[in-house]
Amino acid sequence: MLIKNYLLSKRFFFQIFGLFYLKNYEFKKVETKVIDMGWGNAICNWEILVPSNKIYALLKVGNSIENRELTDTSHYEYLDNSIPKKNIDYKEYVRKYFPELAISDKINEFEILTQKVKSNPKNFFIIVKKDINFLKQKKVKIIDGLHRAVILHYLNKKKKNCYIADEVVNYEE
Repeated sequence: MLIKNYLLSKRFFFQIFGLFYLKNYEFKKVETKVIDMGWGNAICNWEILVPSNKIYALLKVGNSIENRELTDTSHYEYLDNSIPKKNIDYKEYVRKYFPELAISDKINEFEILTQKVKSNPKNFFIIVKKDINFLKQKKVKIIDGLHRAVILHYLNKKKKNCYIADEVVNYEE
């Protein structure tokens, strides 16, 4: 496993792996992008187009982090009030896991983002984690863009534009 992770960390080898394992995802190298995620910068050199059913959210649940399908999140249930609720209410999710945020501001931001994505969905992307499981299972984990991914899925966009983070550099504290 250490050897595979080492090889993934090298651009040349990752490109070979990507071209082989991710050919159905339109894997391609892009000019290096430094994307501010609000908590750190993602350094991205690769882009893929991923089907919605292969994208997973990393969500806080209790004291742990769980992989969840996009439709199995409080975020999605907030947008689609026609489905049975399996998760805590989105407002409660924000209150419980992000107590430093003003709930009304967060809801308003989500509503504004929803309108922006509806008006031009092609302008929105997701940042995903680069790991060996992603290549083997062809499933990606979101590290930035959960709200965008959920909105795109709700709008029935079958594939999402994703940048693969080679590295995440946390802000200096």
